[in-house]
Amino acid sequence: MIIHFGLHLDGMQPAPPRTALGETALGPGRFLALLESQLGLPPVATRPGEALLAYRACLEEVDGPDRFYHHSLATDSLGTARTLLGWRARWHEAGWRGRFEAPVSKRLADMADVERLAAARVPLDSGQRVARVAAALDSGLATQIERVVLHDEPAALPPGWRALLERFACEIASGVGPAARAVPGTDLHRVQQRLLALDDAAPHETRPHETQSRETQPRETLRRETLPLDLAGDGSLLIVRAVSRDLSAQSIAEYLRESGAADETVLVAERDGIIVDNALERVGLPRAGFQHYSRFRAVTQVLKLCLGLVWEPVSPQLLLQFLLHPVAPLPTHARSALAEAVAKEPGVGGRAWRETLREILDRLRERAESGNRSDFAAQGAALQADVAYWLEAERYSPAQGAPVAALVERAQRCTTWLAGRLNAGVADRKERDLYGAAVAQGEALIGVLADLAASGRDTIDRLTLERLLDEVTGAAPDPGTFAEAHHVRGATQPAAITRPWDTVIWWDLREQRLHDGHVWSETELAELAAEGVALPSPAERIRVESRAWRRPILCARSRAILVVHDRDEGRHPLVIQLESLARGFKETRVEEALLADGAARISGLGVSTEPLPRKALPAARRWWRLPPASKVPPREQESYSSLQKLLYYPHEWVLGYAGRLRAGRAANLARGNLLYGNLAHRLFETYFEEHPDRAHRTACDL
Repeated sequence: MIIHFGLHLDGMQPAPPRTALGETALGPGRFLALLESQLGLPPVATRPGEALLAYRACLEEVDGPDRFYHHSLATDSLGTARTLLGWRARWHEAGWRGRFEAPVSKRLADMADVERLAAARVPLDSGQRVARVAAALDSGLATQIERVVLHDEPAALPPGWRALLERFACEIASGVGPAARAVPGTDLHRVQQRLLALDDAAPHETRPHETQSRETQPRETLRRETLPLDLAGDGSLLIVRAVSRDLSAQSIAEYLRESGAADETVLVAERDGIIVDNALERVGLPRAGFQHYSRFRAVTQVLKLCLGLVWEPVSPQLLLQFLLHPVAPLPTHARSALAEAVAKEPGVGGRAWRETLREILDRLRERAESGNRSDFAAQGAALQADVAYWLEAERYSPAQGAPVAALVERAQRCTTWLAGRLNAGVADRKERDLYGAAVAQGEALIGVLADLAASGRDTIDRLTLERLLDEVTGAAPDPGTFAEAHHVRGATQPAAITRPWDTVIWWDLREQRLHDGHVWSETELAELAAEGVALPSPAERIRVESRAWRRPILCARSRAILVVHDRDEGRHPLVIQLESLARGFKETRVEEALLADGAARISGLGVSTEPLPRKALPAARRWWRLPPASKVPPREQESYSSLQKLLYYPHEWVLGYAGRLRAGRAANLARGNLLYGNLAHRLFETYFEEHPDRAHRTACDL
């Protein structure tokens, strides 16, 4: 078996799929799963949030005033646990064995004390799994792997992975090593050479295109290399600038359609590649398969809304969101009517709320009587019980927390309802996938809450519950987006480009956050290194990322197109570096090309444009005239505010009262002074209804 391994190959792979028997491309997650399967090691199956809660429990068990994390743990226990869990995982990948043989600094000793518990309680992270596989191989167990083809430079791999791969016959893919692959003499080739000349992060290595090291090159040669190149602007390296990402994506899609070069083109989109896929679909090309991840799927939000209503005081906004949500464990007709009541009188249990519930039950009874059905009583009782459970149940203080048992029951009831919808009437495949994801999230939360209960926790505060919900309800993919046949090859990571391509398009180069420094002191780093924990320095991490950013440019044989959007946040480091290396780039601005009079094509891309006739905006009109047949019926009574509109703004009166045009119910939710005014009106109204003999008195008398 031949394994193509790369840190970014668990996701979208740009290379065409391999059809050879016994040859596959794997990233770290799938490669570990394959090795564990062949070596007979038990798989590591964890629920979302399980490792986080287990490690927090370990931190709390050894906590004390002298621990370095004591105050942070008291302020934000889950955030602290997540940070320290990340440190622990990086240490394991760097070769940490979970203990220190020699005396170490206080923070390192505290981490080792926690690890004595975590080693047995926290699920294995990737670094521990790598060490377990390596130990199994050293014990004499064998796999069916013949060789491993690396799609990353060895220096870019964590030390634990490098040590594991030393046990296999490895070779590096052809496109990984930096080399100038463009046609000599072109702008692209000259820029590639300059990028290679500047890549002196490993000066001891000798590259094929170098005849002598930079230390021994003449001073005049070094000075000449630091001057910016004067490019010819031949278009082999094109920078496309735009303000709108939709317009730039449409231009790239039109370019691919008109050039017909999709077969030997790779498209890199680190984020929001779905915009490019939509543009490809609009021009009639197959979708590349860029995925769209979002937390805002209606089905996967139900669990969070149901659990958000357990806290006091009840939030009218959250209550209205629950009632207006497309999916919820209450009938649509009941939620719509109750939403009207909440918009009118925010809250639960008021007069409008009670009247609306009575009207809902009356309508149910009328439908049951008209259809000669005798199950009205059961339907009405079930609806009343559901409304009472989801919207009128006991609420708890956010600081003191809610009983874990009550939250488990609520999550179980919501998950059961979602599973019933999934198995009963969801026919669309995409909807079924979303319901399946929602059910899995609910079951994961139930398991996490059950673990908390088993550990002795009776209550859970609001912040912790919201953090756990964020853990289990992560961004879900859109099941309706997938790659279509004969699509242009795509990638979401520049480091995934590991073979030469005729054309490389990198869409939406945006600002990047470079790695900051270590949180460890020089003494602590030295102690870690003495124990075999080889953490890369910030300079090494920046060098690895920089080489990964250059790879798409270096793998382009004929043309490289970089799409940059004008933003205030900053620019991509690669763009800054290219502008410092050369001047005279071939550039095109999409908006300017589209707005230019008589422009038949977008310069550089060669995309043809079609002129559209100009359309003037509607002119302002002093008077609005209704058709003669239109009649505005009189109202029985007018308030001061309605009369003010009628006299000063008659069009508002007609549109609002006669036409009944209203903003959405969520926008009409009373708040602030309006809410207090409604409350005062209701207070006086109730008072005078109960004391009619005092209606003639003035407010001062009262």
